[in-house]
Amino acid sequence: MLYLNYQGRRWAVYFDLSSIPAGATVTAATLRYRVYNGAALNAPVGAYRLRTDWLTGAAWQTPGGDWADRDGLPQGTAPYTSTLVNADWTWGAWDLTDLVQEWIAGQSPNYGVFLKVDTVTSAYGQAF
Repeated sequence: MLYLNYQGRRWAVYFDLSSIPAGATVTAATLRYRVYNGAALNAPVGAYRLRTDWLTGAAWQTPGGDWADRDGLPQGTAPYTSTLVNADWTWGAWDLTDLVQEWIAGQSPNYGVFLKVDTVTSAYGQAF
């Protein structure tokens, strides 16, 4: 379960892609979620590329997390994809095709996806 709240919690998610051959064409990569047990957040949650190998215990270089946006900018504001998370018991998804293609093509290391609330319009949390 992931939990994103109004205090700006951010979450890292990693997927082992080692079974996909290097240079393969990625036709679709989707991270699906279902909202439950939380009041409506009503805010976009963006997906970014992690820049730090947190799985090895490496510390963040930047408080709050080390991510890069779609343009490759550290701590940038242009997510690879964003989805509005807004109601209990609803399904949603992030289209991560472009990001996964970057990893498979060797353009950036796969340290995982960084999910963060882009703007906060509610004082409630959200559980996934």
